[in-house]
Amino acid sequence: MALIYSLHSEILKLLYKRATHVVLFLILVFQTFLANIGASQIVSVGIHATPETNPELVEAIPPIEFF
Repeated sequence: MALIYSLHSEILKLLYKRATHVVLFLILVFQTFLANIGASQIVSVGIHATPETNPELVEAIPPIEFF
């Protein structure tokens, strides 16, 4: 039982530190912002993919051979 109280105490110490709040803020806000930028770039390439902008789209897709 002492182990549980000790772990609970350590977790509470972590939660009430300023550094924990800063790190959680960075994880939740900054990482979400970067993921949004990456996703918008992928969507932009997919929407504007034409044979004029991407010459490899002109080539035919090779047939898939099933065994």
